Amino acid sequence: MKITKIDTLSQALQEGKNLPWAYLKYMSRIYLGRMPIMPSLAELEEGRFFGPDCEIRLYNDGEGLAAVKINDEPGDTCQDCEVWLRRTYGKLLRKRRYIEFDDDGQARVACTRLLEWEE
Repeated sequence: MKITKIDTLSQALQEGKNLPWAYLKYMSRIYLGRMPIMPSLAELEEGRFFGPDCEIRLYNDGEGLAAVKINDEPGDTCQDCEVWLRRTYGKLLRKRRYIEFDDDGQARVACTRLLEWEE
């Protein structure tokens, strides 16, 4: 897995709008579905713009919203899984867990990213 910091929110939104799906967590609601024209940043607590190749993640770093891009690298150990959703949010959400191993061989989930959403 490769995690790359994105310098500005406008750059993150520009890259995110090219991805097919979004998970947007606002103070008063949650949106999960096809990428909206342009998501509002007002009251946004977390944003995840995703597709099969990568995820653009907006998160609060303590000073405001920050952004990273998460994508695969050759040799990654991954586990893909499916989460069945309530009808309100669609049918199915697929996600990828990146597994890392310590020196003793114990595994841990180092990161998770969203892959695909089905209505």
